[in-house]
Amino acid sequence: MDWEKLRSLFINYLKEHLTDIEKGFDEFIERFLRQLASEGFTLTPELEQKLTDYIQSLHQSLYSEIYSILEIAYHKGKFTLPKDEFILELAGQVIDYIYPDGLNLSQRLWKWGDETARGLKEVLRRGALQAVSVQKLRYELQYALERITNEQFRIELAENLPKYLQNVVNQAKLLGPENRAFFEKEVSRAIKKIEKLKQTESIANAKQLIKELDKALMEQSDEMIERAVRWWLYNRQLMRFKTIAQTELANAFHLAQIRATEEDSDVVGYQWRLSASHPRTDICDVYATINYGLGKGIFPKDKVPRRKPHPHCLCYLIPITRRKHHREKEPEIDREVLLKFAPKWIQRLVKEEGRDILEFWDMEKGKFLTRDEMDNTI
Repeated sequence: MDWEKLRSLFINYLKEHLTDIEKGFDEFIERFLRQLASEGFTLTPELEQKLTDYIQSLHQSLYSEIYSILEIAYHKGKFTLPKDEFILELAGQVIDYIYPDGLNLSQRLWKWGDETARGLKEVLRRGALQAVSVQKLRYELQYALERITNEQFRIELAENLPKYLQNVVNQAKLLGPENRAFFEKEVSRAIKKIEKLKQTESIANAKQLIKELDKALMEQSDEMIERAVRWWLYNRQLMRFKTIAQTELANAFHLAQIRATEEDSDVVGYQWRLSASHPRTDICDVYATINYGLGKGIFPKDKVPRRKPHPHCLCYLIPITRRKHHREKEPEIDREVLLKFAPKWIQRLVKEEGRDILEFWDMEKGKFLTRDEMDNTI
């Protein structure tokens, strides 16, 4: 089998799927925001149900794509198992795998969906508080104006708000706990500026100012909430779901590669090859340089990692056939590679105290020991 060609097919399929997810999510958010705005940015039971239904559709879509990946691999490979048995077996391994947090894929997706809804409610709650702050600003400015309405003054509105009022509006755009002080400061400055204006025109201009400011601030209040909702759903929750989807689809393809050849007596192991998109040194560099006596980066069949070691991993396996010089031994691990992505506290112990970095590496789990785990081994 041409594994390089099959992997290229998988990568193209994955890219198309992730693009479809992003496009669908974007379209959903646009529809959701329009209805949310029509409800005064209140998450009604109907809107909450729409969000729940869409999240559930993403869950089902991911399960379907896992089955599709396995079916493609089955048709391109040579398997002794019947197709349905092969697909169900490997899909079960992907979906039922228990992560270190004690959750399987279904539970992780459920948790993601629950956090999406709870986070959205918090975004809207903060948006409501921001709208209240904008309302407070309007009342404060109106009060400042009304205190001097018995006298006349001139305000040049032109096409835009005066700069001192635009500063208030700009702070309202960013209104939140972290910049509350800046907002209040601009409000104070605006009020003082109004009180010092030349009193040369009619009260009509004062009323016009209130009207213009009211419109500018309230429109901005809605826009501010919309931006916050879009950021939460799109930038945070879409990216998180895409990470889950890419990782699980890659796990499905990874398992299919192993299952396709593990019963072939001519195959002695699998070589771990780095993806061209591999950005920095990590555990994959260890896998690509480890030596069990079969060659660089080649794992014996019973020792090959059966899952991707980290999210977004697109590194891949190539089955290796038996050769005369192959003789399995204890693995040799490149200490310099390990040191590059070790936690700083381990790097310090290795460099300053001359400790062997392999003391801190759990080969079976493919990860560094934590401080607590190190303490328990002493």
